[in-house]
Amino acid sequence: MDIEVCHTTGMGFKALVWNGITIVSPRQRLFIWDRSGVQDAGCKLLDSYQDYSEWAKKKMEDAHDFDSCSCGLYGAYDYHMAIDYEERPGMLSCMFLVQPHRRTDYRLLGFRCQSMKVIASVAIDRTGVSAIRGGEYFNIPVIDLRTAQIMVDVQMLAKTMMEPEIGYQPLYITTEQLKGYLDAIQA
Repeated sequence: MDIEVCHTTGMGFKALVWNGITIVSPRQRLFIWDRSGVQDAGCKLLDSYQDYSEWAKKKMEDAHDFDSCSCGLYGAYDYHMAIDYEERPGMLSCMFLVQPHRRTDYRLLGFRCQSMKVIASVAIDRTGVSAIRGGEYFNIPVIDLRTAQIMVDVQMLAKTMMEPEIGYQPLYITTEQLKGYLDAIQA
């Protein structure tokens, strides 16, 4: 099974949990992730307007300022940062490789986006049970942690080359190694 990668959006890690039935966000256990692997963010502010007419809700959505709100889905460039959010007693933790979509705010340690696509399940333990469960749930490939780390570095360095203001600093490979990879691909 191939990993579907969009080469213009960057990449990161997202920790989620298997609750025995479905995959959910660790902090919002009622936030169930769609099996397609594509998830849109919700906004508590916008959700509070659910009793308004469709016209009024549309006006509020159009006026919603993503930059001044904390809504969104978050991804981390370093899997250690994502792990800090995933450990929940009694639940099987899963680590995923994700790509941001739609409006994205790139930050020093990760990103916040309006939509996210899960592209691979990452084996972070010896047994790989959680990675297998995650891969089956989203129908995506399971990859090892080292491969995932290199993929994040390559994607984010390429993104930074297009948009230097992102200022991504590689965590697992050097810029020279990236240039070597790119030269090998182009040859």
